[in-house]
Amino acid sequence: MTDKPKQYIVDEKSAGKRLDVFLVSILPNFSRSKIQDFLKNRLITINGKSMKSSYKIEKGDLLEINPEIFNRNNLSIQPENSKIEIIFENDDFLVVNKPAGIITHPTEKIRKNTLVNWLANHDKKILEVVIDKNNPVSKMRPGIVHRLDKDTSGVMIVAKNLRTMKYLSNEIKKHKIEKTYMALCFGWLPKKGILKNFLGRKKSQGKFSVVKKSEGREAVLNFKSIKYFQLDSGEKMTLAEIKLVTGRTHQIRVQFATTGNWILGDKLYNSKESKSLSKILGISRQLLQAKQISFDFLTAKHFNFSATLLEDFENILSEIEKFEVK
Repeated sequence: MTDKPKQYIVDEKSAGKRLDVFLVSILPNFSRSKIQDFLKNRLITINGKSMKSSYKIEKGDLLEINPEIFNRNNLSIQPENSKIEIIFENDDFLVVNKPAGIITHPTEKIRKNTLVNWLANHDKKILEVVIDKNNPVSKMRPGIVHRLDKDTSGVMIVAKNLRTMKYLSNEIKKHKIEKTYMALCFGWLPKKGILKNFLGRKKSQGKFSVVKKSEGREAVLNFKSIKYFQLDSGEKMTLAEIKLVTGRTHQIRVQFATTGNWILGDKLYNSKESKSLSKILGISRQLLQAKQISFDFLTAKHFNFSATLLEDFENILSEIEKFEVK
């Protein structure tokens, strides 16, 4: 563990953002309220001074983060033998079908029942695949190049060496890894479309919303409707295929909420009507599945992996099949 403050210099792209919004983007393991506490206690300073969370950062600002905040979040990873389907594995990476109900990596509050706990049991060498070994937050994410929400199931890639991790992380940043999802949505969507806006954290912990450009990050996705359903009582649903252009936290869930097409079963982003329909159908978690991922690897070989829908998702589709509108 280093005793030196972690330093960040604000670039032109980030200039104009609220200080706490920017810090959440570079310290995602900490909540916005905790980051505000760090600012109040001078554990994070701007140009050597204490600043309010609402301060709009400027290009060239120097952020210094006291290593004490990482010491407070210094967790150890406990191996766990969970039931997780391996889709593919070689010397460079591992592809799994993440079940619903587990998060990707440990956090300050959640230390067990994560994908990383399973990875520690599956292959302890993956624990060494860390970008910044002096940063405990980074150490909690060995091999992780992208994440899925706790109740989102589906295909995920895990790097097994640092070369692969750096390469895949960079490909994701450049939007060169294609990710396709399936979702059962409230209401009827258009046949196809594009959703594009800016997303940022709301004051309520853990929730995101559409915000001004200066307060969030651009989020873009394409979708097409695969099937339409309508119950005898009138409630409508759409089975949609979604291709992410960007990969923001809660992106699909938030963007479909903005159109009134909430993902059925979503406990965080919903309406009275979508909650009622989810209850009628017995849906207990958001029906969102990372269906497919494809990318070009270092070897110049193209890979394409698919994950089967989890049993609960398949069962719901079987139950509503008779209500399909053709």
